[in-house]
Amino acid sequence: MNPKLANEPLLASIMQKLGTQAGKPAQPSTAITQPSPDDELVGEKTWSLARVIGMLRRKAIIIGISSLAFAGLMGLRTAKDIPEFQGSFRLLVEPVVRVAPVSDQLTDTKTPPPSDKGLDYSTQIEVLYSAKLLNPILQDIANRYPGSTYDAVVPNLKVARMGETKIIEVSYHDSNPDKALLILQKVAKSYLEYSREQQQQELRQSLNFVEDQLPKIQSRVNELNKALEDLRKKYNFVEPDKYSEDLAKQIVSLAQQRQALESDIAAMRLRVEMLRQQLGKAAALSQSAKYQAVLEKFQVLEHQIAIEAARFGPNSPNIQLLKRQQENLTPILLKESEAAVGEQLAVTESDLQILLARYGSITKSYNGLNQQYSELPNISRLFNEFKRDLEIATASLTRFLQTRDTLRTQAAKNDIPWQLLSEPKDLKLQPGGSPIKAMTSGAITGIFIGIAIAVLIEKLENTFYVVDDVKYKIRLPLIGVIPVHPDLKENVPGLHIVDLQLANKLSDRAPSSVKSAPRTLQNCIAELLSGENAILDGDAMTLAISQASAGTHATKLSLDDVLITVESHASLNGSKPEQNYWLREYDAYGFMEAFRTLGANLKRTALPKKSLVVTSALPYEGRSTVAIHLAQAIAAMGQRVLLVDAHLRKGSSQIHTLMNLPESRGLSDYLTEEASILEVIQRLSWESNLFVMPSGTSALDPTRLLASDQMIELMHQMEQSFDLIIYATPPLMGLADVKLVAAEAGAILLVTRLGRRGSADALAYTTNRLKEARLPIIGIVANGVPHYTVDLYA
Repeated sequence: MNPKLANEPLLASIMQKLGTQAGKPAQPSTAITQPSPDDELVGEKTWSLARVIGMLRRKAIIIGISSLAFAGLMGLRTAKDIPEFQGSFRLLVEPVVRVAPVSDQLTDTKTPPPSDKGLDYSTQIEVLYSAKLLNPILQDIANRYPGSTYDAVVPNLKVARMGETKIIEVSYHDSNPDKALLILQKVAKSYLEYSREQQQQELRQSLNFVEDQLPKIQSRVNELNKALEDLRKKYNFVEPDKYSEDLAKQIVSLAQQRQALESDIAAMRLRVEMLRQQLGKAAALSQSAKYQAVLEKFQVLEHQIAIEAARFGPNSPNIQLLKRQQENLTPILLKESEAAVGEQLAVTESDLQILLARYGSITKSYNGLNQQYSELPNISRLFNEFKRDLEIATASLTRFLQTRDTLRTQAAKNDIPWQLLSEPKDLKLQPGGSPIKAMTSGAITGIFIGIAIAVLIEKLENTFYVVDDVKYKIRLPLIGVIPVHPDLKENVPGLHIVDLQLANKLSDRAPSSVKSAPRTLQNCIAELLSGENAILDGDAMTLAISQASAGTHATKLSLDDVLITVESHASLNGSKPEQNYWLREYDAYGFMEAFRTLGANLKRTALPKKSLVVTSALPYEGRSTVAIHLAQAIAAMGQRVLLVDAHLRKGSSQIHTLMNLPESRGLSDYLTEEASILEVIQRLSWESNLFVMPSGTSALDPTRLLASDQMIELMHQMEQSFDLIIYATPPLMGLADVKLVAAEAGAILLVTRLGRRGSADALAYTTNRLKEARLPIIGIVANGVPHYTVDLYA
């Protein structure tokens, strides 16, 4: 540990002694986690009535200028208007009862509703405005009224459809009534002639189309008739339905014949097999007459042999004779039997062949009919297609012939399709515009345009105008609202802060009514600060410390010794807490009361450490002013506060300069070991609980100093010696100083000034970066709040 910060037990006793002399012992800060009443988060809405009204109030001049400018322009324009005469006529451009167009007649389609298929009024009106239609009549009018060119006449001509009707109204206005009437008459005649020419042109085009299509349709009808005739000749039918019925009957008849032949063939084949078998011969022999005669003789001999054998015995000569006769009949019987069977088999096989031949013929016819029947769907389809196409072609031919006759008749009539419902007559004088109405209309238009410009400017300025803007934009608690103090001046020593400790020095110079006249008191303060003898009690105390500490660089004192020395010099000045005149001065603007409220809110908020970093997103947002007055307010509440100027960069507004303290060494000198702790801490004479550590000499590399181990050790040691340490740091945008200090501090307090250009996005970007770095942000203080009021009897 740094030897400068040793001797902690002695430090505790010294701090107890300091607390007793200050009139109040040192107390640890009590933290209440409940947020203040102003802690509101964003996300509810982006616009509200109050914000809109506020924007209108801020940009009232722009809106007023815009309104007056437009009102003046409209009034001037109305005053320069020349009285003009206006007339009109109306044309019925479509028949009331709609007639089907030629295309519908040719295609035999139903006419759709007029809303679906009718005159294209937008295109038709543009045609009526065209130079091709108007130039011929304007050339005649220009002979009588020079200058009547297309560009001069068309702006005064108006052609419009009357609602959803089929009527077009044409109006024209001009300062010369005769010229206006002539133009209307010429235009009406031209429009009617245009409608007649358009109708004749359409009729000619339709007639040419019909006559061109008729030969093609006639040829198509002839082709279909021939195709239908060829199909009938090929398959020998008139109608496919009757042909199908006859074919089905023939197939059924052949099927029955095939079935009968199959039965006969099967029987014949069985008979052949029986004849060919040995067992089947008896049946064949019984049908042979020769075989039956021989067999009968053979049986008679067999009967005689049996009779004779019974009479004479088997060896009787008669029996032997009979047996020889019987034996002679046996070969004859065999021969006759073979002849009879062979003849029967031959006849049977011949019949079988006849049956098979018939069966083959019938089968061939049957298969042929089946083939024709299977082709019947295709034949029927072709027949129906040819017949349908022929009917369509015939009907189309009939319609084209009828349409041709109709078109020829219409072309011969040469009618005008458009009707002139009202002719242009005497023109009426247009009522002149009222300047009052024109200016009123211009003023209203200017107001809306001014509001649009105001909204655009508000977006481009990218700032907070009221406290609610901060609440809506940033998702952090708003724990403080600091009003505008008109006597504060940027970067002017003594006028950058409300240095109310001068009240006791001005008591003998100020009038007796000074406490009731705060403005007179401030004038006296400015007068005293402009003189050379404006040496404060704090200056004398600091100078005495510097003189007493001369030559201490060789033997550097610890923080305990510094506090003893500071306390001893403060006691020489006779400072007492009850002599804090700045706390008792009349707070005309609620300025100090706002810091007391901020201090109370911080006291109620739980800080992880007894240190607080005060910074802002951009320069010139009042972070130094807030840090100084916040330190005064918390010190006045009895807490021992150390205000550390951690802005070590060149060109910064240093704390000791803003508090009108003498220039001395500070934090950078201590971190570079060029000064002792005694030389860098000052105690204010008008507030015994407030200590200040200036920034010191501008460092070449402030980031290295703030990130050093000495800085970390110093921060930890100071938290043990003070109730609260407030670090006034540079702005966050583009610098790493704040993050280095905040990493070891308790929390970050962000200051934003209302009306600072670019502060809205800068603050949102800054808070997001701090959250990504996981650095604790306690809340936001809105600085420079206008129209701030304080309840003196609260």
